[in-house]
Amino acid sequence: MTRLLNLPGLHRDEVSVMALIEICRQLTRSLDVNHVIGAIIEQTVTAISAADAAALFLYDQETERLLMRAASGFDADALGKVRLRPWESMTGTVFSSQRSAIFATAEKIDEGMGSMSEENRSWYSLAISHLQHPRSVMAAPVKTVERCWGVIVVDNFSAPRNFSSRDLNLLEALASQAAVALENADLYEREKSHAQRLAELNRQLLQVTDVHDHMTRAVLEGRDLEALAGWLAEALGCSVLVQDQFLNLLAIAGDFSQTGRPGRAADYQLADTADLRPTLERMRTEKRPLDIPRGGGSMHRIGMAIAGGQEVLGFLVVLEAGSLEQVQLMTVETAAMAFALALLRERAVTETEQRLTGELLWSLISADPDEAVRHRAAQMGVDLKRRYAVMLVAADQPSGESGRDGSELVRRRLRGAAERTLAQHAPGSLVTMDSDNLVSLVAITDGRGNSTAPTRLGQALQAMLARDVPESTFSIAIGRVSEDPSQFRGSYQEALRALRYNRLNGERSQVIAYEALGTARLILESGDRGQLMHVAREALGPVLDYDRKHSTELVKTLFAFLREGQKPAATAKRLYIHVNTLNYRLQRIEELLGGPLSDWDRWLDVQLALKIVELLGQ
Repeated sequence: MTRLLNLPGLHRDEVSVMALIEICRQLTRSLDVNHVIGAIIEQTVTAISAADAAALFLYDQETERLLMRAASGFDADALGKVRLRPWESMTGTVFSSQRSAIFATAEKIDEGMGSMSEENRSWYSLAISHLQHPRSVMAAPVKTVERCWGVIVVDNFSAPRNFSSRDLNLLEALASQAAVALENADLYEREKSHAQRLAELNRQLLQVTDVHDHMTRAVLEGRDLEALAGWLAEALGCSVLVQDQFLNLLAIAGDFSQTGRPGRAADYQLADTADLRPTLERMRTEKRPLDIPRGGGSMHRIGMAIAGGQEVLGFLVVLEAGSLEQVQLMTVETAAMAFALALLRERAVTETEQRLTGELLWSLISADPDEAVRHRAAQMGVDLKRRYAVMLVAADQPSGESGRDGSELVRRRLRGAAERTLAQHAPGSLVTMDSDNLVSLVAITDGRGNSTAPTRLGQALQAMLARDVPESTFSIAIGRVSEDPSQFRGSYQEALRALRYNRLNGERSQVIAYEALGTARLILESGDRGQLMHVAREALGPVLDYDRKHSTELVKTLFAFLREGQKPAATAKRLYIHVNTLNYRLQRIEELLGGPLSDWDRWLDVQLALKIVELLGQ
């Protein structure tokens, strides 16, 4: 990860994830409410690059007002006199709706502040008297499942850009950490008065804090998910599974053999089955530890969504969890946040890798790669001495998922399936996405010169897609194998032609190798489209003209007659017409062509003309 963070293409937002991790570590160091609140606000401005000022408003149940408890960048004395009703101004709106928001323009900000009382507006104006009018404002509720504590508000006055959705995600993750910190601190304050429970309370809180501190430090040190799962399994004394948002298994920890259960720990992972779907949906919604239905077995499992803001990043599963105490359930909740930070970190790294890989791949297949491109490939560990072929994967039909989010989910599943398949069967391959297709430069040979048939790789990927993206079907087109990088562009063009040929045929779930297209390749590779259509019109012109003039389907009839091997009964069935109707059409075609279709030369010309019309779309 250190190597990637030092790359010149790394974005500021990706670095902010690591800053957020540091904030989370700071929050576990104290149960003093004032110290926790101060740390939250001071570090918020550091974590979010566009932030000039930040404030935390907490809801006071006695006065029924949102009161400022900490601020950075504002005149704190003046802002401390602002007392907002739960629906008042942008802060009150976010508190009452419990939904994060960005107010990106001066008009939106003025509209949001329109509900402020004159007194509150006066104090707010004084609080920003040393600043300009805010250019952008975002706010996130500080809430747990059972309670909304308040709102974190971040203002931008002079930064060269407005807040982005990524900034809002960071603020939401910080607000989630703040809510837990406030809840723990509040619990500590309330229970401190009960002397008989103080020692036990300290033990519980210290245990949770210790696990969170260890796991957060492990994230900061770049430890992987297996290491984090190991920490949690040791703290709970149970086996632990970590799965991604698509339920792929990411990590396993703990001594499962001590349970006396048959099989392996992996056999008890979450699956997208009818009996588990309601529980999975509850996990995504409630974001707290929940009992998982036991089904036919007696294994007691607890599961919890791993969430970053509003997005579910994965799932945490604890096996044989029947003996867990409340403090251990709190530990699971705390650990889920550490896993969220680790997954956000890995996503930032992965997105950078994918971006750099995509840029390199397009440089390789869009033109004959120059020395600079070859040097960049060598730096990224791509061996251009190996043999490659371009593979395209395209959806046969629109996804069954609805909306933009559903479409993006299918794309991510598609890319994940391709990366896993090629990592297993063709390591060293490059994968990226364009607007419509998945594009891959597939390594056909390994470092020892051993080859894998491209169509076998396509078939392996089809099997993976059928499992991971069952709601969609895909076709895979493969260009010819390239012996040299100068041939990559040609292989890409061939894959595009093969994909187009498959779409013209209306086939689904196909693996099409360009070199297997036969005579169709001659037509697809021809650069003289006009000459080809002239040949087609010489053979089929009267029939084409007759169809156009009379709105008939004689050309369609010829296509069906050809595909059914000139068998009248099968052709009539394909066209949903009577055989007598078919015979009439064939007779009319022969009259237009000036001779019988049984004439070998004429029939060969007709077949070639039909293929040209089909491939060139006329």
